[in-house]
Amino acid sequence: MKKVLCALFAAVLACGLLAGCGASGNGGSGSGSDSGATASKAALEDGTYDIEVETDSSMVNVVYAKLKVADGKMTCTMALHGQGFSRLFEGTADEAAKADASQIVDYVADSDGLYTFTFPVEALDTETQVALYGQRRDTWYEHKLTFKSEGAKPADEASASTPADGSYQVAVTLSGGSGRASVDSPATLVVNGGKMTATIVWSSSSYDKMVVDGTEYKPTNTSGNSTFDIPVSALDTDLAVSAETTAMSQPHMIDYTLNFDSKSLAAK
Repeated sequence: MKKVLCALFAAVLACGLLAGCGASGNGGSGSGSDSGATASKAALEDGTYDIEVETDSSMVNVVYAKLKVADGKMTCTMALHGQGFSRLFEGTADEAAKADASQIVDYVADSDGLYTFTFPVEALDTETQVALYGQRRDTWYEHKLTFKSEGAKPADEASASTPADGSYQVAVTLSGGSGRASVDSPATLVVNGGKMTATIVWSSSSYDKMVVDGTEYKPTNTSGNSTFDIPVSALDTDLAVSAETTAMSQPHMIDYTLNFDSKSLAAK
């Protein structure tokens, strides 16, 4: 009997050891699978690309961004709406205030008068800490930028170029506000001398002014739904606008964005 019990105990112990080894093997396999599932950040071949730049605030509205890749190093030229920010520093506001002038990027105005900044980019799809200098209040403001690899297109294939002079219809999307307002789509887009102007017709007659890039625009009509002619700096890009409505007890300015779809362009 004693020998039988010893044999049984040995068998049980052996099974336990085998099960433990099996579990260890599965765990190792799972660990390897998890490691292999971690995808590296996307890399772009040498060239120049039109890319999307995601910001942490509507105050930083990117009109366009071009990413140049050479020998694995990336440099971005980024244009902002308005002229509120005149310098850029990669780092915090405190670091910017103490930085040498050679470390600060001053704006360069493009052919449309947009303020552009050219600076190195360390990584795509990762938040980059920057400080932007607001000249009105003589203050550095901290913001985060993310340079998106998804949707990056070689610059010569980008769809957001300005069409030839002429009159077009273009689909326009409105976002922001309470969601109750809308604009007519398609809208009329006139290109003259390379400059684009869109006619925006609201779903209400209660809008008495629009503001685009700090410039105020009044309605072009005196009856019917409020209609405005406003400049469009780029297609396929969110255009930040504000519109004042008188439908409430007091006039109220509301922030919106408009986006004009280049693929829908049709000559009138």
